[in-house]
Parts: sequence; C-alpha cells; structure tokens
Amino acid sequence: EDTILLVRSGGFDGGLYRTTNGGNSWHYLYDFGSSANPNKIYMYNKDIGFVCNIITPDLYLYKTTNGGINWTHLSGGSFGELYFIDELTGWKAQSNIKMTIDGGLNWIAQQLPQNPNIIVNRIDDIAVLNKDTLFGVRGSLYIPELNSYYGIIYKTTNSGLNWGYQLTDTSIHISHYKNINFINDKHGWAYKLIDGIHTTTGGSDTTIYTGIVNNYQTINDFILEQNYPNPFNSITNVKFKMLNSRFAEIKVYDITGKLIRVLTSKKYEPGEHTVRFDAAGLPSGVYFYKLTAGEYNAVKKMILIR
Repeated sequence: EDTILLVRSGGFDGGLYRTTNGGNSWHYLYDFGSSANPNKIYMYNKDIGFVCNIITPDLYLYKTTNGGINWTHLSGGSFGELYFIDELTGWKAQSNIKMTIDGGLNWIAQQLPQNPNIIVNRIDDIAVLNKDTLFGVRGSLYIPELNSYYGIIYKTTNSGLNWGYQLTDTSIHISHYKNINFINDKHGWAYKLIDGIHTTTGGSDTTIYTGIVNNYQTINDFILEQNYPNPFNSITNVKFKMLNSRFAEIKVYDITGKLIRVLTSKKYEPGEHTVRFDAAGLPSGVYFYKLTAGEYNAVKKMILIR
C-alpha cells in the first residue's frame, strides 16, 4: 500500500501529512487549527480513521470518513490505544476502557474488577481477538502473602460486559505490563520494556468479580430491527420492539456523525412499533439510525440510493 498518513504534534508544521508513493514524498494534508495538533492516529480502513492528542485528553478526538480530507470533532476524549472490529464497534483505552457501538459518536465506560488489592486499576493497551474477547494491561495486584505487587492481565469474553483478571507467574516479578498482543486465542505476549511473558494457552484462569455495573442489562428488553426497504429511495421504515413501557428516541446521523433528524422521542408502551424515515432532500449515501431507551443503545446502518 503506497498511501500512508502520519501526524505531527508540535511546532509550526504540526498537523496531518500524507504520502501516496510509499514515503518518497509527503504533503501537508490538514491543519487542525489548534495549538495541540494530533499525536496519535488510528485508521480502520483507507477512509475511516481517528486522531487525538493525549496532552488534551478530555477535548481532543477527531474522525474522518474520507481518508483524511475532512475531520469531525467528537466527544469522548482521546485514546492511548484504539481498535475497531467494524465501522461501528470499537474500544479505546487510556487509563479506563470505553466502547462505542455507533462509530465513535458515543462512548460507554466499562467497569474493571473491583478487588481492593488491585492497587493500580487501569488499562492502557488492549489486544482485541474478536467482538467478544479482549485483553488489557497496566493493572497491578498486591499479594499480601508475598508482600509485593504484580502485573495482571485483564480479560473479557463478552465485549466488556464483565472484565476479570489473570494473575501471571509470580516467580517473575513484573509490577505491571505496558503492552500486550495476541495472534490468536491461545498465543499472546505481554511485556514491560525488556521483561515480559508469553502464553500458549490463552492465559491462566480468569477471576471475575460480579459486583459490576452492567450498562447493557436491558439489552433483551429492546430489539431494533433493520430498516426496510434497505437500500431505499427516499422512504424507509424502522421497526423496534419493547417489552416494557419506556421513553424511546430514534435519531438519524450521517456518516460524519452529524445529527440529521430525530424520528421519534416519546414514551412507548410494550409491543412492536414502526416509525417512517423520509429522506427527501438528503443525498445518496450511508446513514445510521440509533435507538436510545434508558440505558439501552442500538445502532444500525442504512443506505440511501437516489
């Protein structure tokens, strides 16, 4: 691949650069107009990507959907590590771990194990095997019997609904791990500078603490279905089901994350409901519709073809 993007954070020449000839020459592509230009970049594919500056973590997160030509500011803060498994679903880590199911428009913080002996409870690096299984590192567990603390490996097998931890070989004293990588569900590495560990079994037993806030506990009470027809020309229908009476809201966004329309925002009784989306005046392209009902969020993609 000859096209590469890179970011430079400091000085008068900070911003985004691109090469289309494998690095033989570079040209300045985008000026973010900020004293803190980006110093981290992640590209999911040739079109969709994110940049941030970890010095301004609470404010700085941008997304592109056209290969870096244009960028849209998003909420949710910066990232140390970022990984998407599709256009909508991803995780970012920087002290805490957050998940998005709408392409980065919204981020939900996930709860780590609440063991009082975990003296450093944070994730700075992640390894994503699939939509369910992730590993993370940076935490430290104090072991009273050994009067010392050791690095732990965080693990989830349900997309982060519950996180547990694995205690590695205590004969190897590593206070915490800085990076982690897996090539499959069995073979992985975690390390800190020159010291590290290797597993061929997917790690040790995982300790799960059950007192974890479940941000998705109402997921079975709501079902958001695919719009029909899809693709569509001007008019399509969005159907959803509710098992309980609840206030529900459906919003439509374009591919940059801009809010296009609020389809409905009211209280619904249990049952099946349908709302109509008339895209008159909108250009062809990919759009997303998001259902919010209490703590439940669901997002699906629809395609408008003129």
